[in-house]
Amino acid sequence: MIVNLYNQKGAGPKHISLNFIQEVLSSNLDAKFFLLVPDNNDYNFLTSEGRVEIIKLCCPKNVFFKIGFRVYLELFLIPFIVKRFGVNKILAFGNFNFSPISIRKIVLLHHPYLVDDDLLSQLEYKPRFIEKLKRIGFYLTTKMVDTVVVQSSYMKNILIKKYPKHKFSIQMIPNPISSILKIRSESLTTKDLIEKREASITTHLNLLYVSRYYPHKNHLFLIQLSKLLNQIGISHNIKVTVDPSLVESQTFLRSISPRDISIINIGELKQEELAQYYENTHMFLFPSRAETFGNPLIEAMCYALPVIVPDLEYARSIVGSAGLYYSEDNAEECMEIIKTLLIDSEYYFYKSNQSFEQFKNYPTTTEWFEKYMTLIR
Repeated sequence: MIVNLYNQKGAGPKHISLNFIQEVLSSNLDAKFFLLVPDNNDYNFLTSEGRVEIIKLCCPKNVFFKIGFRVYLELFLIPFIVKRFGVNKILAFGNFNFSPISIRKIVLLHHPYLVDDDLLSQLEYKPRFIEKLKRIGFYLTTKMVDTVVVQSSYMKNILIKKYPKHKFSIQMIPNPISSILKIRSESLTTKDLIEKREASITTHLNLLYVSRYYPHKNHLFLIQLSKLLNQIGISHNIKVTVDPSLVESQTFLRSISPRDISIINIGELKQEELAQYYENTHMFLFPSRAETFGNPLIEAMCYALPVIVPDLEYARSIVGSAGLYYSEDNAEECMEIIKTLLIDSEYYFYKSNQSFEQFKNYPTTTEWFEKYMTLIR
């Protein structure tokens, strides 16, 4: 089979892809795997071995070269591999799978702009134009694939709304947590984690938002929230994981320098580095306006962190009753939730425990991998 991971470059997709590759390498399946990955630093350590063939593909920077290479990949390279090696299944993790070949094809949809019209309308002209080009690729994909996989009920609902007369089947497979983070979290009991945080929460409040910078991730909301917390005298910092090399992030990074804003950028981190921040944070913020899943949400729940999120369908589909919900973009409501958790230790302990119980609903990496293997068979 071919597993196409070519455009899995963002933090969340990259970690999921590396989890999948690790499961392939450690499994005892007889199948021959052709893994298509981007030729960049995150995947450079991978080498072909035995029944696993790693094919590294160039990553053009120019948007039109990207489109051209994608067309080449789907219409020429993948069909060539299929014919040359007798491939009979394709699993694509990156939204597109429109190669014109008659074999079993499955695609994972994890880009909300492809199906969420309200979200698309909020973009400025240039990014909206690029997203519309991507929609052409996904439309072709819906005509070619047998199954579209989604990661949450939220994504399933908007996919059906966008394509009500679809011929493809829809399967929901929630993401797992990285094995690295899970092992780290198990080094302390849930009770120990919560008690450790409670001992320091009133001295200085540590908040965390783990996300790459995109417009819909709503990082600017944190500026307003931090100002409000400082106005009422709550000593705090909000750590964010923004890549400073991204051009789109520069305005936000310049905006967090004033004294009345207590936001610290720790940059994009490897999972093993991120673990210490989950362990030593008091509360987890996730103000994003839309998500296909939101891996950091289950990572935070694995570490028994109270999760504060906007009252949106995607958040409720992942966090459930464990979440602490505020009206979208209402920083004052969000601040009140934080104040309640600060002054009411019993409530803090209760919501922390609820988070961990909600986390138990999600699969391990091995269980998640087996779901895909069962589906593709």
